[in-house]
Amino acid sequence: RVRIAPWRGPLSLLWLLLASTVAICLPVIYIAGAAVVAAWLGAAAFSTIELLARTKDSHWGDLGTLGMLGVAMVTWGFTIRPLLLKKEEIKTSMQVSRAIQPDLFELLDYLCWHLRIQPPEEVWLDPDRRVRLQLNGGVLALITGGTRLTIGLSQVGVLTGREFSAMICRELGVSSGRLGAIFRHLVREMNAWYYR
Repeated sequence: RVRIAPWRGPLSLLWLLLASTVAICLPVIYIAGAAVVAAWLGAAAFSTIELLARTKDSHWGDLGTLGMLGVAMVTWGFTIRPLLLKKEEIKTSMQVSRAIQPDLFELLDYLCWHLRIQPPEEVWLDPDRRVRLQLNGGVLALITGGTRLTIGLSQVGVLTGREFSAMICRELGVSSGRLGAIFRHLVREMNAWYYR
């Protein structure tokens, strides 16, 4: 019997599951934290303005309170900036269709049929990137199952037809496997979100 990886025991597996769950929940925790801070800032602004409206005498200390509240709101605005959707700029890529590349789409349909997955909604050719399958439209595409396949032309030029088919099959295999596919796509989307 050959063991590829050393046996680490159930404690190691539980630690791995806990760490991966925390890593996947980080964006949700970030959004929830931003919402809590927004609620606190709204309540603080309301109470400060209400206090200023009720007092008849205003003094210089009130300007400091309003200034600090303004700085906190601007800072909060910068913390939610990463949460805003950003359209991916594809400058050097070219989208191909079934009419332009019928052989490529026939291969994709054949591979997707065997893998029991939906074919990608869009196929792009890019001179800089490698072959990559990603969700078409962010995490919300997990509901529809829409994907976008980007094929790196630098790899296509040096591969045979059989090697190219294997490379495409390997990348399409990311979407097969039900729950595992969801986690793989979530991790890829998280990486794209963190490193944009």
